[in-house]
Amino acid sequence: MVYIFCMRENVKLNSERIGAARVAKGWTRDDLARAIKVSPATISRLERGISLRPGTLYSACRELGITVESVIVCTSAGKEAGKMTNTS
Repeated sequence: MVYIFCMRENVKLNSERIGAARVAKGWTRDDLARAIKVSPATISRLERGISLRPGTLYSACRELGITVESVIVCTSAGKEAGKMTNTS
């Protein structure tokens, strides 16, 4: 299990990275939607940074070969998120 954290920070999704990764892979929104078993509308919302389930974000990042940390930004400091792995 991986936990994303931003201590005392507001968290924002850098959704442009998701769209760029999808395009770089040569996929349409429909292709990504089929790969992670969601609707194309869900992918559209993801790429616009609109509220979504964390599992959708994880699945999309996995399929696109990018890390969740690379699309999470701690907005008040402009930093990318850190990663903490659960060792239990």
